[in-house]
This record gives sequence, C-alpha cells and structure tokens, in this order.
Amino acid sequence: MVDAPSSRVNFFYLSHQAFTPHSPCGKLALNLVTQRFDLPFIYFFVALAALLALAIWLGQRLHQPARTRLLIALHQAADSQEVTLRALYERLRAIETTLDDSAIDFSGLPEEVTPTFKVALRKILEFRFWLRDQAPEVSIAELRTALNKLQASQSALKQQTLQLATAQDDVRTAESQLTAKLQLHS
Repeated sequence: MVDAPSSRVNFFYLSHQAFTPHSPCGKLALNLVTQRFDLPFIYFFVALAALLALAIWLGQRLHQPARTRLLIALHQAADSQEVTLRALYERLRAIETTLDDSAIDFSGLPEEVTPTFKVALRKILEFRFWLRDQAPEVSIAELRTALNKLQASQSALKQQTLQLATAQDDVRTAESQLTAKLQLHS
C-alpha cells in the first residue's frame, strides 16, 4: 500500500514528466511557446473554433423548444400588427384632416375612424392576454393556426395600408387641382 505523501510525489513526478521536451505533450507545449505556427496548425484551430461556435449555436437552437419559438413568433407578429394598425390610423387621420380642411363635401365617408381602431387595438390586447393565460395549455397546432391567422391578417392590413397611401395621394392631387381651378376662377 502506498502512503499519501509518496502518491503526491509520484503524481507530481508523472505530471512533470508529461511536459518534458521529449514527451508528445511537452513537444506541443514547447512548439506553442517557442516556435512559429505553421499554417495548417492555425487552420486547425480556426476550424476547431468554428465547430465550437456552431455546436454552441445548435445547442441553443435545439434547446429552445418549438412552443417557445412559436410564442416568440406570435408576440412578434402581434407587435408588427399593432405598429401597422397605428400607422394606418395615422394615415387615415391625415386624410380626414385634409378632407376637413378642404371646401369639398365628401359625403358618404365614415364620420370617425377612431372607434374602429380602438376595437382593433383592443383585440390585439385581448390576443396578448390569451397568449399569456392560455399558451401553456394550448397545443402547438393551435398556436401555429393562430400564427397563420395573424400573419394573414397582417398581410391584408399591409395591402390596405398601400391602398390607403394611394388614396391619400389621390386626395392630395384632387385638392391641389381644385385649389388651382378655384384660383383661376377668382
């Protein structure tokens, strides 16, 4: 049986022998400290670092479950929908202001668009509450369906925003033409 002090000495002796210039590990350590690096050696470490970075990225990606990815996508889609709604509301308010300032009677247009947008924003808020409260119990298929519906709604809303921009340009053009005609007749 070997006593503790001699086993420590033997361990020290073995670890000391592992890094002598004649051992394989010692040659590597000596090359790292005293000599220039060869190009293949540098490529090896660069490739090793790239593989390590890829492994870390894949580990994080695989660690994040599908439910979490869907919830993140749903929250991002709701954020995008809210931003688009607010931009659309501002455009409509600008058109409404332009029409109110003009001498033209545009009958048949809705009196106030604010209640419609308040309802839409309230629905987005209700959707966020639904996500917060029901997401743990809802199946992944239902979350995907909700995401698809939200994305379809977002696409339709963006199309309406483009149509509204065209209408806003038409109103400005008509107003400038009418103003020019009125100035000619005055």
